[in-house]
Parts: sequence; structure tokens; C-alpha cells
Amino acid sequence: MRQSAVIVTYVTLLHGIFTLPRFMEEIMIRDSHKRVSKPESAVAATLLSASRPCHSTGTRHYFTLIELLVVIAIIAVLASMLLPALSKARAKAQSSKCSNNVKSLTFALLMYCDDHDDVMPSPYYYSLPSAAFWQSAWIVLGYTPPPYLSSSRPKPIGIHNCPVENRAGLLDYSHWNSWKGSHYSLNRYLSQDFHSGSVSSTKWIPRLISSAQWPSQTYAIGDKGGNPASRAFQGDMRAQGLVPCLRHDGAWNVSMLDGHVESQKSYPLMGVSNDWKDKAWAPVQW
Repeated sequence: MRQSAVIVTYVTLLHGIFTLPRFMEEIMIRDSHKRVSKPESAVAATLLSASRPCHSTGTRHYFTLIELLVVIAIIAVLASMLLPALSKARAKAQSSKCSNNVKSLTFALLMYCDDHDDVMPSPYYYSLPSAAFWQSAWIVLGYTPPPYLSSSRPKPIGIHNCPVENRAGLLDYSHWNSWKGSHYSLNRYLSQDFHSGSVSSTKWIPRLISSAQWPSQTYAIGDKGGNPASRAFQGDMRAQGLVPCLRHDGAWNVSMLDGHVESQKSYPLMGVSNDWKDKAWAPVQW
């Protein structure tokens, strides 16, 4: 509501600026009429009429340099006031688009659980051709729409593309190897044993979403790419590696296991090795 009021105020001021020349012209006409006294002779009347500017209908009035500079200065001031409001509105729209992407991906996660006896998905280890990562596997399985993600189409697109993220390859990695086709990642502890090492197929645990103790507080899917020293953000999300990315004016969009999406300014256990010891990361008691 505040942004709408500001825009209305700016439009009103701009309208005043563009009507200012006509207003000034009318003042000049009235002043010129007041200053001119009644001519005392026919000769004086002739001279006065010859030197008096004509203000009849259709006559063009040209700006003086001072008038033009004043108008330009006022427009510049208004533009400097309006642009920040427009930038904030654009950032909010981009964050809303990102939030919708996360919502759609979370809906796909819930469909996956429904089709797999309540078992929550793993970030990796799908026995599908060229679809070892969840973001690729879900397209093959029909949970998210094509086109298929591959190294020949490295840039994240559709619901895998956050409109704010504009980085390509990170450090010495290619675009594909940095992102694996998605700007979002999956909470690794939905299906991994609680450990500080890398994700491993030997650490996979078939946890049920129905067994989640804090579904409205436990992360499901969110923005990834937060660690500036990392060259790859591929499938799993965790706090130790600074994977969550606060790219929306210092916040990130993340969904919970109950399906709702939040914008958060931070996340618990940032950079901590044992990063599962919080309800936000662990679906069950550790």
C-alpha cells in the first residue's frame, strides 16, 4: 500500500510539472496586460501592438533556458525518488516468482512421497539413465515438467530457475557442474543418516514423511548457492557447507515438509559440522 501511495504521489507531481509551462504562460499574459497602460495616441498604440507578443489560440510558447533547467532538475529529483521504489517492487516480484518455484518443487516432493509409500526422496542415487540427481530424476519420473536437464542445456530453466541468480560456472567449474540444472537443493537429512561426511548411498535411510516430528519447521527445498568459496552446488542442502543462498535482499526462500514456503533471513547451525541438530534440518529426533 505504501508503494502504491508513493507512485500516485509521483504521478501527481509529474502531472504538475507538465502543466507548469501553461500555467506560467497564463501568468505572463496577465502580468503583461497589467503592465500595459492605455495608449495616449494612435502612434503609441501602433508601436505597442507591434512590440506586444501575441497570445492568441495556437501560438507556440517557447521555454526559456531557466524554465527548461527547472523542469529538468525537478524530473531528476523525482526520478531519483521513484527508482528505488521501482527496484524494490522488482525485487519483490522476483522473490515471489522464486517462492512459486519452490512451492511447485515441494508439491512434486509430496507427490513422490505419495507414490513411494511415504518414503522421502534422496538428493542422489536414482537408478535412472543420466538422472542421478533428484532434479533430473523427477523430470524422468514425471513429477516436474520437461525439458530434461543435461550438460547440453546447462542453464537452469522453468521452475528450476531463480530469477535473481545470474551466476554461471563457479570458479573453475562449468555451468552444468556448478548447478546441475537447478538453483534449488533438497534437504539431505530427509533421507540420510545423521553424519558430517559427504552424502553416501551407504548412509541412506528410508525415512517416512508421515514420521516427521516437526513438518511445519523442517526444511524441504530451498535456494542454494550461498558459499562464495564453493564451485559446486549440486543436489543436497546442508548448513555446514553454507549451501542455502540469501540472495533475496538478504533472505532465502525455503519450503517445509508440510508444503508451505517461507522467506528467512538466516538458517540455524550455519557452518557447523554437526548441522543436523536442529528441527529445521532433522525430520526426526537425532
